[in-house]
Amino acid sequence: VLVGVGTVAGRAAHVVEARRRDGSAAARLWLDTEFALPLRREIYDEAGAVRAASAFVELKFHSAVTHPALRREPGSVVTTSLRRTDLARMRDNGWSCPDELEGGLALYEARWVGDAVQLSYSDGVVTVSVFEQEGRLDPRTLHGYAAREVGGGVVYSTPGPPATFTWSAGDWVVTVVADAPAETIDAVLAALPPEEPDERGLLGRIGKGAQRIASWFNPFD
Repeated sequence: VLVGVGTVAGRAAHVVEARRRDGSAAARLWLDTEFALPLRREIYDEAGAVRAASAFVELKFHSAVTHPALRREPGSVVTTSLRRTDLARMRDNGWSCPDELEGGLALYEARWVGDAVQLSYSDGVVTVSVFEQEGRLDPRTLHGYAAREVGGGVVYSTPGPPATFTWSAGDWVVTVVADAPAETIDAVLAALPPEEPDERGLLGRIGKGAQRIASWFNPFD
């Protein structure tokens, strides 16, 4: 529902409200009037309290034709879309790729990003990207990451927005990049729980994969 107008980072914006079936506000988005880019977002719990928020504080727009940052460079990461039948075959080969996560998060897009699979989930308000990649995580490459125990395993994270979380799950590395409430991350952890750490250091071919994957993801894309 369009509920008004506003300004974010000096840009005019339409204020749009997403409502639950009972009429209460689930979220508000400030959309740039020229490009429809989400400039600000607030997510509310059922009592109306803000449970997550993010906003741009400064914006600069460049031409997609002339700005070098928007040109594809040699050796850049190649992405390939995946269909439901592709995901079914991958699950038979050990990939997880769940169709949904707890909390009403449904899979709406999947694609190869380099040697990882990016799985995009949403409940209509929050969007979270989950990356699965074969290999073993080496914590010694995760500079600036903080470790915490979760369900007997260890999760490494950096603050956001967007926040990054990464952990080992069997012979796979899971990385989550999201500007989302904590319960959204908990839903991913419940579906792909971290394993207990290997005393040898969890060495493997992934190397700095978690940091590389995080650099590929734009939370507003």
